[in-house]
Amino acid sequence: MSTVQMKQHINLLKKAVGEIKDSTQERITQISTEVQFNPQDNKEFNDLLNEIKQDTLRKLHAFYELKVNNKTNVYQQELSNCSTNYSELQQQVLEQQEIVKEKINQNLQKREQYDKLAIRMVLNYERLKLYKKYFKSLKQYADRKSKSRLAKFNAYQKYQLGLQTKVFYYWRSTCHKTGYQTMLITQAAKEIKNIQSQFIDIVKILKAKIAETEEQIQIKKNAKAEFSYNLSRNLLKTISNLSMEVMSLHQVTIKDNQINNDENTKFLKEVNGLIQTKMNSIQQFKEKLKSNEEAAASETFKKNKQTIQFDLQNQSRK
Repeated sequence: MSTVQMKQHINLLKKAVGEIKDSTQERITQISTEVQFNPQDNKEFNDLLNEIKQDTLRKLHAFYELKVNNKTNVYQQELSNCSTNYSELQQQVLEQQEIVKEKINQNLQKREQYDKLAIRMVLNYERLKLYKKYFKSLKQYADRKSKSRLAKFNAYQKYQLGLQTKVFYYWRSTCHKTGYQTMLITQAAKEIKNIQSQFIDIVKILKAKIAETEEQIQIKKNAKAEFSYNLSRNLLKTISNLSMEVMSLHQVTIKDNQINNDENTKFLKEVNGLIQTKMNSIQQFKEKLKSNEEAAASETFKKNKQTIQFDLQNQSRK
């Protein structure tokens, strides 16, 4: 698919999405204007709200009245609890003093262990300094070895790169030309097959739309549906002829084992120009009919057109 066709498909998609957004916004506006509040419902809601408020006030009055009546009993209960808690706290303080004494004895024992550990750490530190000195000498030796190996590796890489360059130039002068021609022929054959498959898919879509249009003619006997049928049949005939030309070009390419890029490019441009011309003619005629037809018929025609465009675009993407 060419860049021009891709841009056209993208523009058609944007236009369809814009129309869907406009219709959705109109529906939302219509619903918002149709919805109205009932004054009777509003009055019932206010009555229910007042009843809830009154019930809440009654419950609050009852709660605080009960709280004031029980205040004296609560204070007496708290006083008895405080006396009980005081005796319990005295017992806990005595127990805590015993625990503190035991912890002090344990800390003294740990202090002796810490002193022994500090002496051991000093000895380990001196031993670590000796290890660092030995490690530094080993590291210097390893760095000298690494630099020597890196220099040898760079020299080998330079030699290998020069050898690859010589081999590449020799290969390009002997084998590259024939391989490039074969690649062009294979690529052109694949492109022709892709174009042929796209045309076949388009023909299938048009056949399906022709069947839908025939059914619409049988039901409604609408002259516009008959016009769509004739238009689709003419397009089908044109696409079929183009498909036959592409198949013929593919057979000639396979038979001669040659390809002319200029002729192929010219042929593809002519095909694209023909399709674009047909599309422009259809759009101009559609605009002419659109100014004279009624609103209902215009909406039906627009939906059918969008369906065809979406099917063609989805098929072209595949």
